Amino acid sequence: MTKPLTSRRQLLKGAAAGLTAASVAGACDAQVHHSEPAAPGGGSTAGGGSQPAGPSGIPRRSLGQSGLSVSILGFGGGVAFLDNPEPEWELLLDEAVSSGITYFDTAPVYYRDDDLHSEARFGHVLAPHRADIVLATKLSARDPELAKSIFEESLVRLRTDHVDILYVHQIRPEDNLEQLLDVMVPLAESYKAQGMARAIGISSMESPELSTEMIRRADLDVALFSFNATYWQNFAATAMAEARAKDMGLIVMKVVNGLVKNGVTADELLGHAWSEPGVACSLVGHTGLAHLRDNVSHARSWGQSSFDAHRRREVESKVAHLAGPHALPWARPGYTDGVV
Repeated sequence: MTKPLTSRRQLLKGAAAGLTAASVAGACDAQVHHSEPAAPGGGSTAGGGSQPAGPSGIPRRSLGQSGLSVSILGFGGGVAFLDNPEPEWELLLDEAVSSGITYFDTAPVYYRDDDLHSEARFGHVLAPHRADIVLATKLSARDPELAKSIFEESLVRLRTDHVDILYVHQIRPEDNLEQLLDVMVPLAESYKAQGMARAIGISSMESPELSTEMIRRADLDVALFSFNATYWQNFAATAMAEARAKDMGLIVMKVVNGLVKNGVTADELLGHAWSEPGVACSLVGHTGLAHLRDNVSHARSWGQSSFDAHRRREVESKVAHLAGPHALPWARPGYTDGVV
C-alpha cells in the first residue's frame, strides 16, 4: 500500500507545479432486458450522442450532460494493465493515446506495489496529454477522512490537480445506501465544486439495485457498470435504464472479460456493447500491444459495420450459457479488480 502523506498541501502543490500548461488547463434467472440497438458509429438519444470520429478514426460519443466526450473504446488500469511489465506498459499507454483512445480509467486500489501502481503509471505517461484525455479515478474507501487522504494521494500519483470523472467506487449489496448518499456522494460533490473533479458518478458490477436507487436520489453525471451480452446481473434493465432516463453518461466494463475464446469474438462483444442504447464507451483492460491494436481496429471499423437487433441476438445466444460465476471470473465472490 502507499505510504501516508506527510504534507498533503505540499505534495499537491509540488504535483501541480510539475505539470505542463496543458495538463493544468485541462442474477442468472433474472429476466433479461433486450434493447433496440444504437446506430453503428453513433449513440442513443440519451447518454451517448454521436460525434464525428477523431483524427484517429475512433468514433467519439458524448457523456450525457457532463460536457465530456470520450472515444468508444476506453483504456482500463486494472489487473490486465498491471500484467504488462516494464517497459511494455509505457509503450501501451503511449500507443493508446496516439491511437485515439481518450478515456483512461484507474483507481487507488489498482496496484501491485508502490513502483507499479496503476495511477503512477498513468501519471508518468499521460501527464503531457492531460488536456486531450478524459481521466477518471475513484473513491474506494467508505470513511470520508480516509477517502480524502487517498484521493489527494491519487492526484499526486496522477500528476494532476484534477480528474475529469470521480466515481464512488464499487457499489456492493452490503453497502449502506444512506451512508453512500449522505456521506460519499456529498464528498464527491465537494471535489466537483472545488474544481478537483469535472464530473462525478458511481461504479458497480455487483449491485444494480443500490446503483439504481443512487441514480434516482443523487445528482450524478456518469455511471460505470458491468455489462456484456450475457446480461449477468441485468444492469441494463435497472441501473442503466435509470441512467439513460436522466441523460447520464454511461460507460460499461467487463464487456469481454471471461467470454472471448468461448465461441465469441472480441469484435462481436464490443459491437454488442456499442450498440446498446446510451453506452458511450466500452472500458477494456489491455495486456500487450497486439491486444490493444486489435481492439483499436474494432473501434475504427465500428462505423462501417451493421449491428442490428438480429446480430445482437446471435451474440447473446452464443454466450447465454456463460452467465454466472462459473465462467465470469469477476462475478465470483470476493473479487476485487486491481489488487494482486
